[in-house]
Amino acid sequence: MEKNKLPIVSIIGRPNVGKSRLFNRIVGRPVAVVDDHWGVTRDRNYRQVVWDEYPFMITDTGGLLPSSSEPIPKHIQEQVMQALKESSVVIFLVEHGTGPTDLDLQIARLLHKKNKRPVLLVVNKVESAQARLDSAAFLSLGLGEPRTVSALHGDGVGDLLDQVVGLLRKNFKTDDVAYTFVPKISVAIVGRPNAGKSSIVNKLLREPRMIVDDVPGTTRDAVDSRIRYKDTDFVLIDTAGLRQKSHVKTDLEYYCNVKALSSIDRADCAVLVIDATASTVQQNFKILTYIVEQRKGVIICLNKWDLVAKDQSTYKKMVAELHALVGTSRFLHIIATSALTGQRLPNLLDAVSEVHQHMRARVSSSEFRKRCTEWIQTHPHPFVGPIAVKVFAGKQKDASFPLFNFYASHPKKVLESYRRYLMNKIYTEFNFKGCPVVLEFKTAAQPKHG
Repeated sequence: MEKNKLPIVSIIGRPNVGKSRLFNRIVGRPVAVVDDHWGVTRDRNYRQVVWDEYPFMITDTGGLLPSSSEPIPKHIQEQVMQALKESSVVIFLVEHGTGPTDLDLQIARLLHKKNKRPVLLVVNKVESAQARLDSAAFLSLGLGEPRTVSALHGDGVGDLLDQVVGLLRKNFKTDDVAYTFVPKISVAIVGRPNAGKSSIVNKLLREPRMIVDDVPGTTRDAVDSRIRYKDTDFVLIDTAGLRQKSHVKTDLEYYCNVKALSSIDRADCAVLVIDATASTVQQNFKILTYIVEQRKGVIICLNKWDLVAKDQSTYKKMVAELHALVGTSRFLHIIATSALTGQRLPNLLDAVSEVHQHMRARVSSSEFRKRCTEWIQTHPHPFVGPIAVKVFAGKQKDASFPLFNFYASHPKKVLESYRRYLMNKIYTEFNFKGCPVVLEFKTAAQPKHG
């Protein structure tokens, strides 16, 4: 194996046997969406874990339906087959309650024919002594002695991981694998359904890592992928399309929305993907507002640009519409791309790196005070009724985003228009493009002179 490349352990099986629940149990937190409906997991979902001081990657996969000719099941099978190719150990998960099914037999035949890696046959939902005895029925699959676990309660999972690591140690020395992968930048790829988020991720990764389909809602979970670009390590978080609350009809859709929003929370920056062929960008305003409220850097990606009927004013009109939504033309970092052709997609990662750098930029206190004094003298705060509101120069605070304190005689009376004035000056004078600049006004007495 390659130096510093972790071995991969994949969990496969038919739909709804508990693969994602076992994946979450091994990872130690609810990373994958779990639902009683089949087909929730579709793309390969990777996480690094360490067991008995041995690191490896665990992969969750979609439920296999080998005989189906429907588009989504076929795409899922392609994803699972790719997982088998790259795996060092395969966990074939079946379910106690049903006994060996025809689907289990089809998957077992697939493993006998296509897979050359060690396979651990694991029976899930085993929560009693009788259930452990019943698991012997799965010997008919021809994959050796079945192991038993309860992913829900954690029973038997430690023993399973002992066996996994034992098999890995036979093939890989501990010195050959990296214990940690620390990305410099994590990026949430977000947007409404069918905007092209997964297509962008696939194009950047140069492989069909995510299932792509014209049907909105193909991606249901938040899936992390690693990429190295210009000596910088990124994690791209592909997310389910964010739906308006009024359009969320099921618990699964609600949880997919929650997972997508939580991906923004844990990311350094967000790429908001907008379908440029749509008639309006206003439907993305709530997503953009959430990103800014979470104090994340943001890049607006106008995707499907190759399909837009363009003239000289097309781009300017879309940009003007976005500027009108956010109230300032200085904030937005906008790129028009095509996931289909790859047009300007490398620029997208360059923009992410740039915004990430801006988020952590610091303005010297003396320089900021000088600029503030000029702004305030040129345009003092107007009276608020009979009250004279005096604003004085401030300073940048230490934070993960551009945070500036100003001092004022009546901080609660500072007008929103004046706040925007100062914010635009900061965007103009200092390079915080793509960053949510935040201003706080603190109480301060007017300075004494002389």
